[in-house]
Amino acid sequence: MLYWAIEGGSVEIHGQGIMRKQGAQRPRPVPAAGDPTIDRLNNRIFFRLFQIGNTLQRQTVKALGITTVQWAVLGALSRPEAAAGMTFGDLADYLVVSRQNLDGVLQRLEREHQTGR
Repeated sequence: MLYWAIEGGSVEIHGQGIMRKQGAQRPRPVPAAGDPTIDRLNNRIFFRLFQIGNTLQRQTVKALGITTVQWAVLGALSRPEAAAGMTFGDLADYLVVSRQNLDGVLQRLEREHQTGR
């Protein structure tokens, strides 16, 4: 059995056995891979991080007055690799969107003076 995260005290490891020093608390066993408890915890952490990311994005988009798609276009154009600009086709390929959809988004951003040709 493996042990981890001992709170207070210390532990000596001898061969395959673990001996507690005087005053040390009992170590907690490491959960095995595939343990449902750990899987649930990992899923909850991932879901909470996903929620936080979505919340921050919604607040930012709302504060700036742009849509999520416009935010994605501005993000793609603000990358260091795109500092000199991007062709229309390269931008469509990078965002994995159709040229027709991208055209409308870019026209709105140009109208709002967010981008330029």
